Amino acid sequence: MLDAAYAHGVRYFDAARSYGRAEEFLSSWLDSRGIAPGDVTVGSKWGYTYTADWRADAEVHEVKEHSAAVLERQWRESSGHLGGYLNVPKSTRRPSTAACSTSMRCWTNSPV
Repeated sequence: MLDAAYAHGVRYFDAARSYGRAEEFLSSWLDSRGIAPGDVTVGSKWGYTYTADWRADAEVHEVKEHSAAVLERQWRESSGHLGGYLNVPKSTRRPSTAACSTSMRCWTNSPV
């Protein structure tokens, strides 16, 4: 599916930590096709932790938490998976130490 989308001009790809291993899968696909980070735009999201371990019968599939600690942890995880493909403007890269309870307002204008 990704090959067909790319062949037809799609250059924006979306992933999220709560989509299971979506970031790992997307990064692997991009690397295996030799697609340079500057040739695509990759978006991801934070605040949800996938917990179902690929079990459809899991009681809880994801946990929502928009704290500064989760943001910092998921930023490291997403950056680790997506590397240069994850492109966030420098003015929004460092989370503040204040809790990020309901929105992205916790981003500061401090450089990484």
